Amino acid sequence: MANAKKKKSLGLMVAAKDAERVRQKLLEIGLIDVTRLVSRQQDAVIFPLVRRPKKQELLSFDAQAKIGLFSFVLAKKKPRSLEDALAKILTKKELDELITSFDVIGDIAVIEIPKSLISKKRLIGNALLKAHPNIKTVARVCGEHRGRFRLRPVEIIAGERKTLAIHKESGCIFKVDIAKTYFSPRLSFERMRIAKQIKEGELIGAWFAGVGPFPIIFAKHSKMKKAVAIELNPHAYNLMVENIKLNKCEGKIEPILGDVKKIVPSLSEKFDRIVMPMPKGSESFLNEAFSAAKHGCVVHFYQFAPSEKPFGNACEQIKLAAKLHGKKVRILKKRIVRSVSASKVQVVIDFKIF
Repeated sequence: MANAKKKKSLGLMVAAKDAERVRQKLLEIGLIDVTRLVSRQQDAVIFPLVRRPKKQELLSFDAQAKIGLFSFVLAKKKPRSLEDALAKILTKKELDELITSFDVIGDIAVIEIPKSLISKKRLIGNALLKAHPNIKTVARVCGEHRGRFRLRPVEIIAGERKTLAIHKESGCIFKVDIAKTYFSPRLSFERMRIAKQIKEGELIGAWFAGVGPFPIIFAKHSKMKKAVAIELNPHAYNLMVENIKLNKCEGKIEPILGDVKKIVPSLSEKFDRIVMPMPKGSESFLNEAFSAAKHGCVVHFYQFAPSEKPFGNACEQIKLAAKLHGKKVRILKKRIVRSVSASKVQVVIDFKIF
């Protein structure tokens, strides 16, 4: 504190023994100046004030008080946002290029950094930690979804070097490894939206289940009979098994490790509802959806699409698959779930099979 910047302003001095009672009263009235730190002198405490107390307010303190000008240390101003934290570090041009939105999974922030700012990635990561104390780790996305499990590579740029987080959503707990599994907190609304539609006794096909957010939310917030949760990625499957136990859903969810194309034809059950939240390529699994659907089955079909014409391709793919299977479909709902880039969005089509 020796080198901290001090400035004289109006303050109220009371004996240390009376300080807590006076502090509570000052807070109640709204007199404490939060831009300055409370000061101490031997057996006295000095509170910074926003204005001089009225006579009645002074009497309410029930303590000997001295009002005057005192030296206070200015409180450090916490940045309100990432942009605020970087205001004096980046140039105006760099701030214009900065992507200020990011995903929070547990206490890990996942952020995208433009190529032009890669050299400043550590500064950006540390600024994010400063602006959001609840975040312990900052990871940047290093590329597009790739590989057999459609994962996005990440790099830790600030904070604790970890990729495993405990994420809470809708009263449920999920273990998520951002480096080895796919998980989107931006689909939380979708998970609850569908859960509210599930009728008592429904059998759910939860495909591309990941660490289990869709089937677990369904189990906790609906009266479904059971969800069959299929996942190809063994890391995600193992975490899903853990998450099912963590959320006490063992009797309601059947986790299966494997490829939807191989698993679904081997199942003896037909589904009342099928959820297909694969980030890319879900259209290649529409045949399995029609094969596994009961009469009246509702399918929630997700797809990346161009923002200019978001629903055209998806609807055509659904109608074509219906024709090939000799079925009819009714489109129940079309919705843009989220923006992925300037030219791409994620959409969901809810449709019923007859």
